[in-house]
Amino acid sequence: MKKRNVKKAKDTWTVPQTLKQTTVVFVKCPPLIPEPRGYSKPVQLNMDKEYLYKDTIYTLTNFLSDSECAAWIEFGEREGFEASFQKQNRECAHRDNGRISIESESIAQAFFLRLNPSLPEKYGTRQLNSCNTNIRLYKYGPGQRFGRHVDESVVDSNGRKSVYTVLVYLNGHNEDNTSETPRSGDGADLEAINTLVGGETKFYRRHHGSAIACAVRPKKGQALLHGHGAQCLTHEGAEVKEGVKYLLRTDVMYA
Repeated sequence: MKKRNVKKAKDTWTVPQTLKQTTVVFVKCPPLIPEPRGYSKPVQLNMDKEYLYKDTIYTLTNFLSDSECAAWIEFGEREGFEASFQKQNRECAHRDNGRISIESESIAQAFFLRLNPSLPEKYGTRQLNSCNTNIRLYKYGPGQRFGRHVDESVVDSNGRKSVYTVLVYLNGHNEDNTSETPRSGDGADLEAINTLVGGETKFYRRHHGSAIACAVRPKKGQALLHGHGAQCLTHEGAEVKEGVKYLLRTDVMYA
């Protein structure tokens, strides 16, 4: 994730004025779980879509169910998180967290089916296509953070371009995380999951400066989408003060 000034992109999209508010997105889709096996009964979701900054940053509440969030945390603790540390320099932002990377077409497809109704069909001359098959699961403990950076657009070997980052919070701030929690036998610290303080995703109006465009507090099951490349505001994952923060990451691709 390079730190740089962002130039205007040739590809842009425009969301109709009527959508620049909170809307309800209905979707029927397969479960979004780390280890899908065979046929699973579809789930029906009512997600509230809310734009936070212009047309490039929005949230989807109820994107994951409590049981899906718990399944991802259990999976991460059972598999074990790889420590990842990057010291800040001219090219890279500070980053300190645990991570697991999964290459999965089936999980990417489950992501895409759930996101599809909320996404613009076009991005310039490109057509909405899929989600990145590289699924990332992150864990941030006390003192860990992801410094200021921008998310660059990438073009894969099939010519598809990443346009949105998708972050999904698996636990949240000062809320009831106990209705469906991971089993402590899987290594999850239930107290830490339920006492998260800090870890907000903060977006800044300028590459250098302190004026905040918007800030998103972790909320269990909520997805946060924001634009890549020239559409991406400088942002950071603020330091976790107490507890632990779990989240999923993928990207939306246009062909």
